[in-house]
Amino acid sequence: MGAARTPAHARGRPRLAALALLLAALLLASRPLAAPVPANAAPLVSQGASADGNVALVREAFNAIDTRYFNPVSSADLLDAAWRGATAVAAAAGNGTPPAEPDFSGAPADAYTRFATAYAALEAATAIDPTELAYAAIRGMTAFIGNCHTYFLPPTQATAQRAAEDGGELVGMGFRRGYTSPPWLVTYIVPGGPAEAAGLQAGDAILAYDGDSSALAPTTRSSRAEGETVLLTIRRPGEDTPRTVPIVIGRYRFPRLESRIIQRGPNKLGYLRFFTWERGEEQANAIRAAVAAFEAQGVVGWVIDVRANGGGYAGPIADLFTPAGDLFREVTRDGRSFTLTADGSAIAPLRPLAFLIGPGSGSASEIVPEALREAGTAVLVGEHTEGCMAGTSEVPLADGSSIWVTSVHVLIGSGGQDLEGIGVDPDIAAPLTAADLAAGRDPGLDAAVSYLQQAAGHAPVPTLAPALTGAR
Repeated sequence: MGAARTPAHARGRPRLAALALLLAALLLASRPLAAPVPANAAPLVSQGASADGNVALVREAFNAIDTRYFNPVSSADLLDAAWRGATAVAAAAGNGTPPAEPDFSGAPADAYTRFATAYAALEAATAIDPTELAYAAIRGMTAFIGNCHTYFLPPTQATAQRAAEDGGELVGMGFRRGYTSPPWLVTYIVPGGPAEAAGLQAGDAILAYDGDSSALAPTTRSSRAEGETVLLTIRRPGEDTPRTVPIVIGRYRFPRLESRIIQRGPNKLGYLRFFTWERGEEQANAIRAAVAAFEAQGVVGWVIDVRANGGGYAGPIADLFTPAGDLFREVTRDGRSFTLTADGSAIAPLRPLAFLIGPGSGSASEIVPEALREAGTAVLVGEHTEGCMAGTSEVPLADGSSIWVTSVHVLIGSGGQDLEGIGVDPDIAAPLTAADLAAGRDPGLDAAVSYLQQAAGHAPVPTLAPALTGAR
């Protein structure tokens, strides 16, 4: 997608995150998917350990991952990833042979001291901007982790992401994509954003970012400063030859909420679409107002479209559709838990509800629909989701950049399912192809409308397909 997913909650980034994706992501002021960081998580490398120069940023990021990541990792492996990230950038810049890789075995503090000494020699030997070298080392660690809720953002984008969690502007390219393996299908273009200005279209398949087609390319290549250019190699439906689309990183804002009445057949349905789960109550209040308008027009069911939603803060919106009970539980790596329980503010009456989900749904956009399905209040329509279903927390770094670290497991339903890396299958499968997007067709919405119309008319309802093993 055009910017890092909004943190889930979780960001999710998460998205979610997805952020974010969204989500996708941060400790929530009002019940996030993100949970507290592990208690008494002391840094393995003290502030006094080689705090010279930009290696201090690397140390901060190292400590954040080492003490917070929900599945503990080897300190030696993490330092090795940082070293490889920094030396790869130095080598690509043609700065000769880097210093020999130090030994990262033994006590973490000692290993870090050896890393810092070698890193200082590398920094002195290369003409690369010292801050960019540090960022490369940090990205090396997040790439090693390989989790959708663990990622790094430089200062401008970190600031913009925090603002976006309250409905503010983002800095990036301004589109949503599927989170599956490449090629990445563009599912939504933000009106007035950089991608729209560059001519990118829904239905385009992204083959590479700046020539990079690796799984991490969307994250590593999109984390650019405002005004810089990213070259997307795309394949457009109906065209045999790939084309290059240059997009200048800029500011954009997702619509807070899209709402409309759908009438096909005898009954009216209310349609809602949003692109991140915002922190606070403004977005939830907008949804409540939209539903009240639907009720005034006599709707018999609701469709909520989160197919281009990377996640965010689950609580305020989830409460609207949860009459009672627990939705999910977050568990830190040291065993502390937090449960999201309905707060009694649910909309009444609750109408039949269909969530539209797919590969562009991350974090809260997977967790909440699955939790509501478990509670018996929602049907899921569309395609299999990403499986980015944990929670994340932000750790600000000294220069204004931030690293987000996956810090909690999210357990859904009475059975406590952990669907991280698995994702959610729909009850009613309705794949959305590149050709559908390019032509303006929407099989998922058609299927959701058909289901809700039949449910409202008490006609035979389509048999629901089983979800993935372990997903229900």
